[in-house]
Amino acid sequence: MIALNSVTKRFRGQEPQEVFGDIDLSIDAGEVVLVSGPTGAGKSTLLKLLYAAEFADRGRVTLFGRDPARLRRSSIALLRRHIGVVPQSFALLRNLTALRNVALALEVRAEPQRDVLMRAAEALSAVGLADHLDTLVSRLSDGQRQLVAIARALVGEPLLLIADEPTAHLDGIGREMFIDALIDVQSRGGAAVIATNDHALLCAGARCSWRHMALDGGALSMIADRQATLIDDLVAQSGEFPIPDIPSNKTPSDQDLDHSVDEWEDSIDTNVVPFPVAASAGGMS
Repeated sequence: MIALNSVTKRFRGQEPQEVFGDIDLSIDAGEVVLVSGPTGAGKSTLLKLLYAAEFADRGRVTLFGRDPARLRRSSIALLRRHIGVVPQSFALLRNLTALRNVALALEVRAEPQRDVLMRAAEALSAVGLADHLDTLVSRLSDGQRQLVAIARALVGEPLLLIADEPTAHLDGIGREMFIDALIDVQSRGGAAVIATNDHALLCAGARCSWRHMALDGGALSMIADRQATLIDDLVAQSGEFPIPDIPSNKTPSDQDLDHSVDEWEDSIDTNVVPFPVAASAGGMS
């Protein structure tokens, strides 16, 4: 589903800086990968490579069998229909309600309006915001906004979920709902890549046998020896996180990604994407 082969990313400026170099990563359908690391290690940049908001300076990134660097912008927009993103900044429209923000993720796919509103309401209810459907985002707390961003990412049942510090503003209940959402993504054969330093989320990942990677010093490495410690630490916060049976997943075919691109360009403003596209000269996190 996802492959990074000898990928290097640099930020250009007066003093060019390498964020990470020659990293390799392969993620299959049904996998959840947690990526931890210090501030500035490049976790956010790594995630942006996975939804083509950034491109590698060297090496190759493959999403669903395609190299985004070789695709037209309209084809990248079509590819993103299979990806749900929770950005660190939330990227919500503050002058719209929670319901309208989540609905946008379906509207850019030209789905029927009646279905859009119903599914958006269901997604918000699933994260505990049933009483805030018509509340303006500007009036929500940071934790509630984070839940709206999570609902928006999940409403389209993406094949790939990408989330950047998705529990940073959540309480214990919100975190448990997000963990349940990850289990659901995994159980239907989707994949998820989560950048997090949330100890409780890492503990839950150990319980669920999710892969834990560390990005630090420009290198990406597997964390295996901490699993037992993380599980022990979780006892203090007890809670069972069942490991689901993972079905085989159907990734989008070439035909799915190629057909009706012209029709897509005519009917959808490809600038309206439910997450921001950063410039390559942006900052690290």
